[in-house]
Amino acid sequence: MKRTFYFVLLVTVFITTFNSCKKEKDASFSKEQITGMWEGILQANPNTSDVRFNLKTSGIVEVDILPFDGVTDLKGTWDVSGTSFTSQFVDNGTLKLKGQVSGDGRNINGTLELSIGGETTSGNFALSKK
Repeated sequence: MKRTFYFVLLVTVFITTFNSCKKEKDASFSKEQITGMWEGILQANPNTSDVRFNLKTSGIVEVDILPFDGVTDLKGTWDVSGTSFTSQFVDNGTLKLKGQVSGDGRNINGTLELSIGGETTSGNFALSKK
């Protein structure tokens, strides 16, 4: 009887140990899951801009900067791979965004790099899905 109890206890501990060691899958997002309207801020000291991003499945992004008048102020490209988000805009300079999509797919946070006329400014951005 004692041996049966110890055997059952050993099996229970063994099963519990291996079940608790399972690795969770990392979140991974497709363009279709990220597509849509996003609102947030771009910060490059000393400036902060309220923005609205329209991420399209084609990989095109249109940005409206406050005041939100429905006019596209910037147009660029974007991509997502797993949880990594990138976007680039080229006009009179280059704006590059690199960030991470949150596990629930509702937020993107990261860094930005703005290059104009040989000068580069770094900053941050934060977007929330609408």
